[in-house]
Amino acid sequence: MCFGLMINNILTVHGYSIRRISRELDISPNTVRNIQRQVTRYPARKIRIKIIWLYELLVYTQQISGKRAMNINIRRLKTQAILALRQKLLRPEHSLDECRFAEDNDDMTSHFGAYTGKLLIGIVTVFPENFPDALNGDICSSAWRLRAMATLPQLRGLGIGRDLVSHCSAYVIFQGGSLLWCNARSHAVKFYEKCGFQQYGDEFDIDRIGPHYCMLKKLH
Repeated sequence: MCFGLMINNILTVHGYSIRRISRELDISPNTVRNIQRQVTRYPARKIRIKIIWLYELLVYTQQISGKRAMNINIRRLKTQAILALRQKLLRPEHSLDECRFAEDNDDMTSHFGAYTGKLLIGIVTVFPENFPDALNGDICSSAWRLRAMATLPQLRGLGIGRDLVSHCSAYVIFQGGSLLWCNARSHAVKFYEKCGFQQYGDEFDIDRIGPHYCMLKKLH
């Protein structure tokens, strides 16, 4: 079987064909063929991984032209569905078990994933957790915590993270929450500010992860 047919067959199993990718991303067939030629140098045993790489590279090609040409679908998922991506994107130095949260399987915990086609490209977890307002001496009992939000690095800057935050905000409001808070990595503070969060308190360090700021967003 020729390489092109092999790629097309595997892509079809995953729910998207090369033709569909080209159409959705408005990329010329020549661009697709050029990227295919780059992929041919990889061993066949790695082909499935490289197909995902091909798709992400096509999306990146679209990103640098300033377009977001993907249909994003946000779904509620089980812990197992988001765990591998949580480890890969947020805690690569940790084992899979170390990436589990105590709240992951609680009844009130929700995991959401952003998909384009059948490819999971972003994740987030949200659950109720009181916010200890040390500055004012109060405790907000209708607060929810946002944790472990990340998108594939090739797709950052396209609004996928903002869509996940907006989805969580709407979900928390529907559940009766009035505040959404998180411990944001210091380099992501500007992103959260664009999503309506405010810094709270001083920078602090989380062991084996790095510097963070507590950030909060009032929902109503």
